[in-house]
Amino acid sequence: MESLCERVKFKRESLQMNMNQLAKEIGFTPASITQLEKGVNNNPSLKLLKNLADYFKVSIDWLVYGKEDIVNREEYEKLDEFERKFIREYVEYCISRKGKE
Repeated sequence: MESLCERVKFKRESLQMNMNQLAKEIGFTPASITQLEKGVNNNPSLKLLKNLADYFKVSIDWLVYGKEDIVNREEYEKLDEFERKFIREYVEYCISRKGKE
């Protein structure tokens, strides 16, 4: 999937929803979803992106750029601060090692 409109459509269809249902679920008009999926709206509001990301349980980065999350956001949010810090530090460590190889 190359674009935001393709990713939104893919997630919506994977939930077997039509555009009207999705719009109602996230508190936007059906026209806003139609315009987004057809590529008419190439500059959606942050609120629309956030509502879509929250509903689909993905990151805004994935919606906009197609970048995958390293971990499932819902599972990550269940971790306490010590566990989150450990993960961040480990990822930074791994990245720093890659630069030295």
